[in-house]
Amino acid sequence: MSALLKEREKKISKEKTVYMEMMGENRVRCRVTAGSASENGITYDIYGVELEMKKGPLRIKESIEDFAEDLDTAVEFSGWLVKHGTKPSEIYNAALNFLGSKI
Repeated sequence: MSALLKEREKKISKEKTVYMEMMGENRVRCRVTAGSASENGITYDIYGVELEMKKGPLRIKESIEDFAEDLDTAVEFSGWLVKHGTKPSEIYNAALNFLGSKI
């Protein structure tokens, strides 16, 4: 028995634009970014979310570059992050909680 594996290649453009930026009570900046990705020759818009905080001279930043394909979801998630006082190290768990509540 043989199997044929189909290769998928998704490329995310490094060029992104900051669509919106907020700062929460915990001094964490939350940004919604807009960019593009291409898969199998088809280009589409993607929206990401990034969190950044400074502790003295140290800057901590985490992001999910391709969080959503629609702007409304990315903006809603960024508001949810600010409301819950999410730190950059918690962004992936927060994304799972947020998306889990949407199902």
